[in-house]
Amino acid sequence: MRLKKFVVAAVCGAMLVAGSGFAGINSRAEEIDIVEEDLTKAEGRTETIQIDSGWYAINEYDSNGHLIKSTVYDESGNISYYAINEYDSNGHLTKDTQYDKSGNIKTSKIYNENGLDFKETNYSSDGHKVDESFREKDKEPIITKMYDEDDNVNRAVVSFRGDNDISKSSWITTSGIYCASTSPSITAGMVYEKEFSHDSIKDMEFRWLVCEESEGVWKEASPWTLNNEWIKYTPSKSGNYIFICQARIVGHEKCEISASFGTPYVKTGSGIKQICQMPYEGGGYLIGFESYDNPNQEYQYEMFVMDLSLLAAGSPTPWVHATGKITLAAGPTPEDGKTMWTVWQPQYGYYLTLFRLYDKDGNMLDEVPYGFANAY
Repeated sequence: MRLKKFVVAAVCGAMLVAGSGFAGINSRAEEIDIVEEDLTKAEGRTETIQIDSGWYAINEYDSNGHLIKSTVYDESGNISYYAINEYDSNGHLTKDTQYDKSGNIKTSKIYNENGLDFKETNYSSDGHKVDESFREKDKEPIITKMYDEDDNVNRAVVSFRGDNDISKSSWITTSGIYCASTSPSITAGMVYEKEFSHDSIKDMEFRWLVCEESEGVWKEASPWTLNNEWIKYTPSKSGNYIFICQARIVGHEKCEISASFGTPYVKTGSGIKQICQMPYEGGGYLIGFESYDNPNQEYQYEMFVMDLSLLAAGSPTPWVHATGKITLAAGPTPEDGKTMWTVWQPQYGYYLTLFRLYDKDGNMLDEVPYGFANAY
């Protein structure tokens, strides 16, 4: 009887799958029939149940005899935790939620919603999702996902009815991503383990997503690929890249894990090739830089100079020289159309030159800083 099972779960602290007849992966107590009477006969009243060692539970019922709240107290009469049930208009249990004494959700179970027979979610004391189990309608296995501190699913389990031992279930887990290289291409692979204990489970598939930090837009770098956890990705522009690798069991697509990593700054052909800064025969410094390319002469070039003494003094305007964004015309040599020069006369002190390259729309492609001291 479902209500009888729920009362036992509230009293013993078990995570039971309602109506399934067996304890789920995260069970912490066995199902024991400690309530003999049919509780659905209780109409619009409260009932106290003695547990043991002075602990007790107070159950509350609506006018239809449905258990709507169960509160568990310790031997001193303090609330230990409580659970609340919700029902649809036909009296079917749709949700039960267990809270700690401070009102934080410990466990949430939802029934017959969004194509699922049930979904059970457990939370840590600080509110982070620990794991989530669910079964889709008209399908046999239960899927369990376990989360790390960053809310990534790092372990996923497929359990078929009758698999009471998690070690006999099929699972995949990841400890992160190994980056083999970042130049000239980014080569990386997911570090994972697996154990397939069912004849119907044979393969995994992997998918990669990528985002350049300054853009903030996620793109598919590699579609779902069978049994290949590696990616070789060549960026179209310089920048800091973030990757997410998703992996799942073929045939059980919701049994999915993921991991992510970020690269250091990656330079590509669409970037700054070299910089130059040297004393100029007419006085001051000759400063310039060259890009790898300049498609259709549409790149924009810019240089700034910062006085580090002004920066250290807290000046709101430490920049003492700026060229503005400049496009370059094609010249007699290839280098002429992708190299910018300027001359600047500094005072004695410490400076930082910043070289920047932009595309035709003003999006920054690359940036290189260079610090120097003027002792003349």
